[in-house]
Parts: sequence; structure tokens; C-alpha cells
Amino acid sequence: MGFTYLRQVLDSYLVRLGNTVTTNNEYISAFNLLEKAHHAINLESLDKELTKQVIEARISYLRLSGACNERIRRLERVFNSIILMLNGCSYDEFYYSIRGKYSSLLEEGLALTIVGYRDYLYSRKLNPETVAYYIRYVKKFLSYANISSTNELREISAKKIVDIVSEMLREYASVSRKLTAIRYYLKWLFEHKEIGQDFSLLIDFRTPRPELCNYSITKVT
Repeated sequence: MGFTYLRQVLDSYLVRLGNTVTTNNEYISAFNLLEKAHHAINLESLDKELTKQVIEARISYLRLSGACNERIRRLERVFNSIILMLNGCSYDEFYYSIRGKYSSLLEEGLALTIVGYRDYLYSRKLNPETVAYYIRYVKKFLSYANISSTNELREISAKKIVDIVSEMLREYASVSRKLTAIRYYLKWLFEHKEIGQDFSLLIDFRTPRPELCNYSITKVT
């Protein structure tokens, strides 16, 4: 997909969000920065490595210039949303990356697991609203687990997963779809060799209660 088309997608998403002109300009400026960097070396489509370098350089510049943490976090959120859009996310996922509580910029490898998982969900013929919902709660799971990189993801233990799921179950009244989202993600990670054990066995989405997570732990340890 070329940047002309992607800019049209971004504009349509921003119109639906109904932000102020100032806020919209932040997203457009971030997009233009990436587009300009690509065009400088005659690239018409997205290059992930170049995108990563441009974002890191911009964030580093703000830190060195003494920008406040709030401004840096805001720019990280903007770039996170732009990256999702560049990777073909739905409007709902774009929306929750901005409005959601758990929308910090992910380490590249971890972000790629989200992209791969999203593609998997679409391959199962799930509608965009369901995909966005599943992605949102996987990100919440990662936030609860304090996981921000693939190395931390690979070091997660069965006990920690049970503890995190139990905590999430205490917080939310309706849990079945949330557990399904996490269960499918853990299964995808195992099948794509991102983690060494099938931790999806810890979660019984048919009877999602904390006490039922514990009996399954022996299946993967």
C-alpha cells in the first residue's frame, strides 16, 4: 500500500474520531514525518526498519531537548496509532489505541506478535469489531503482566499467567470473551514459537473462574 492511500485511510479515521484540528495535526505531522523519510530514499511503501529508526530518532530528540514526559508519552501514543494504521488495522483498533488506557508504544518484536495475532483472527473470519476487542484485551493482559518486550514475554511463567488472569477476572464482571482473546493469543504464540509452552491450556474459556485456572497448570509445567 502506498502512502497516498494510507493518508486517505488516516484522514477517514481522524474524521470519525472527531478530534480537534490541533490533535488531528499531531497525527498528520507524525504520518508526514514517516512519509518524508521513505520518499527521501525513494520508497513508496512502508519499510518497518526505517519506520522504527525514524520514531526512535524523534523520541530521542524530544528527550534530549528536555521535553516533558507527558509530551513524550503523547507522541508515543500517536506513533503507536500510526503504526497500527500502517499495518492495516481496523478503525476500532485505531480508536482504542488512542482512547484506550493500554496504548503505550510496544517494542517492535512484541508489536509484531500483535500484528500476527490480528492477521490470524481475520483468517478465522472474525469481524473487525471482534478483532479490535480481542486485541484490546490482549494488550491489557500484557500491561497487567508488565510485558513490554519479546524477551519478557518468553520468560513468563505459568504461575504468573494464572495470577494475572485471576486478577483480571476479579476486575471484570463479563469475562468469557476476554479469556477467549487471551487464550487464542497464547495459543498463537506457542504455535509460532514465540513461547516454549502452550499456556493457553491454563485458561478454560467455557468456565472462566479463577479457581479453575489452577488445576490446568500441571499440563504445561
